[in-house]
Amino acid sequence: MAKRRRRKKRDTTGIILKLIIVLLILAIAGLLVWVVFHDRDLRSGVSALKRQKYEEAITCFDASIESGENVAESYRGKGIALFELGKYKEASEALIKSVDKGAAPNAQTSNMIAQSLIEQGDYAGSIEWLKDGLSHDDASSKLTRQMRYHLVVAYEKGAQWDLALENAQSYMADYPDDQDMKRELKFLETR
Repeated sequence: MAKRRRRKKRDTTGIILKLIIVLLILAIAGLLVWVVFHDRDLRSGVSALKRQKYEEAITCFDASIESGENVAESYRGKGIALFELGKYKEASEALIKSVDKGAAPNAQTSNMIAQSLIEQGDYAGSIEWLKDGLSHDDASSKLTRQMRYHLVVAYEKGAQWDLALENAQSYMADYPDDQDMKRELKFLETR
């Protein structure tokens, strides 16, 4: 009778041990599947963006947004793709939503939002985003130059002549070779 109890106890312990091993294997397999497929849509969107397949990128970013994975970065990617397609209203909405959802603000995003707003005639909004972009340390010298140029354009289109002139003069002091800005400056000086 004692042998039966020990054998039954051993059998029960063996079954429990086997069950734990099976559960561990299933957990590891699930983790591997998650790692392989996690952010797949985001990665596919970034890849399509790099290949200039903007419609494909938007589809991938939308799927990533719908899945709830990396929503902020997916909105940023979608905004960039829309911007490249010249869909400025949708681009600015997606890029602003990326910031609202927690994407780290940066000069490039601020610049794209600003340019999109200029295209929509929202010069005041554009100026705010350009100022934001210029406040970030991550801007390359080329991007900084571009934002400063667009700041002059936004002030001018918004009929803020004094600020446009002041920023054009500052810009020309740093970039005296820019022929387009020389023409803008001449125009602004006659206002």
